[in-house]
Amino acid sequence: TKALRPLLAKGIYKFLHAQHASAVLEAGTVKIGSLSHYRNLEGDQWIADKLEGRVVIEPGAITITENEDKLTPLLPHSLRNHVRAESGGTITYAPGVKITIEHPDAYIFSATIGDLTKLKDVMCRDSAERYDACIGINSIEHLAHRMFFRGRSLNLNNTRMSRLFSGFECSPVKYDILSRTTELGRAPEASPFLKDVKFEAQSEYRIAFWPRQPIAQPT
Repeated sequence: TKALRPLLAKGIYKFLHAQHASAVLEAGTVKIGSLSHYRNLEGDQWIADKLEGRVVIEPGAITITENEDKLTPLLPHSLRNHVRAESGGTITYAPGVKITIEHPDAYIFSATIGDLTKLKDVMCRDSAERYDACIGINSIEHLAHRMFFRGRSLNLNNTRMSRLFSGFECSPVKYDILSRTTELGRAPEASPFLKDVKFEAQSEYRIAFWPRQPIAQPT
């Protein structure tokens, strides 16, 4: 496909195990996984990520009253009006309580973007996964378009991707501290394009597919 190209010094790449390269290059088969799938994986937090699509807030021992809302300055902007005490009531958070904000499940295809030499050190030498192959991607937008309009899910009776998903989005991943205490201020919005800072070396670029309805099994 024109979406793939020879490796250059800088660009977008898909790192993988060599044993799977022929499935991509010859059969045109790629793997996507849900946010919940990566959250539930066991093992080292590298491919597995317990905070995938999540932001966790640890407000500490605080009390919210009708006139003083100590939680709102910590919540993402989209949720700032969702927690409040009314009619003289109070809301008390005990020590150790955590608030988890979770993005609706989406399916993602992950690649990396940047300098190939540096990325090889991260993905092939330093990581727990230690990939041993790499494919260059000429246009991730072109690849996303092909996957959505021409792709089929092998695990779901060859169903067209465009029937399973309502659309897609391509974007580089941003990195932030996703386990938040009060000292860190307002939390970011939970997103498929947001990961914790400990994964920053992966330098991800993603395609996210939005399911039309919950999918019972991974595609």
